Amino acid sequence: YTLPILLGELALIEGGWDVRNLGPNLPIRSLARAIASQRPRLVFLSVSNAPDPIGFIEEIAVLRASARSAGASLILGGRGLTQEIRMRLSDIRVGDCLVDLADFGRTVFALKCD
Repeated sequence: YTLPILLGELALIEGGWDVRNLGPNLPIRSLARAIASQRPRLVFLSVSNAPDPIGFIEEIAVLRASARSAGASLILGGRGLTQEIRMRLSDIRVGDCLVDLADFGRTVFALKCD
């Protein structure tokens, strides 16, 4: 579960980002608190497994609110994002592969530098 995070980190570093990797298995509410205190421009989350889709969606609402308050862009990815979850997260950017993260990172980075 660490590999997707590290690959995402490398893709963003290649795109010019200063990445803060908070590690795997971080509770979403802890990530939301980190967003509030560190105020990043971009947040990505790799989801390997979401055994309780409804609970996960509720937790993501907290993450979304924290990201919006901090002015951060949010992107999710990973094999744990089932069709059911994706349909309920229509207002959040979801990537299907590492290239999607890299492309989104370039877009946000360009906006950040303007």
